[in-house]
Amino acid sequence: MAHNVFTVQFADGKQLFGISEDIGGWVCRQLFETAEEARNVPRYGEGVTFSEPATAKATQEAVVIAEWANAPDWPFKTRASRQAMWLTGPCDSDEIEAERPVDFGIYGSDSLKEIAQAIPVDADSVNLECPLCGAVATHRAAQWPLINTQGVFIHFPVVTYGVTCHACSRDFVFRPLAE
Repeated sequence: MAHNVFTVQFADGKQLFGISEDIGGWVCRQLFETAEEARNVPRYGEGVTFSEPATAKATQEAVVIAEWANAPDWPFKTRASRQAMWLTGPCDSDEIEAERPVDFGIYGSDSLKEIAQAIPVDADSVNLECPLCGAVATHRAAQWPLINTQGVFIHFPVVTYGVTCHACSRDFVFRPLAE
């Protein structure tokens, strides 16, 4: 069975390396500093196990794995944590579909996921967890200056904020609720 090293490319140029096996499509989510380190991982089924670090999801960011692309112009986009050295995002098309199903209905895809979260009335920032990938990020009221003219989040039943996740680059809606 083939023991393939792949490169995980971060936006700033940092690279980590992973290992996959052709037979059965096994992908080791643990990442390594060098290709040689990854190449030396025992083969699947040889008693090696890795556990997801507790900080992996909270520190994930968008990455590209060029070796998994269908073509050079279509890079395989997923997520990984450089701090935890862990591949956190989808490893194949089945996992991509499970994470974000495609709706082929006549009206297009489903509406955006919404987070309704209680925050203080004078809050100028909020930590939000992406409902699609679990990444956590701080968002400031100043990001929406046309709505938050006083520098704090507006609490009103019809006010929502469009958010793009820093890790998975997908959109969701945030609705602040008064505490």
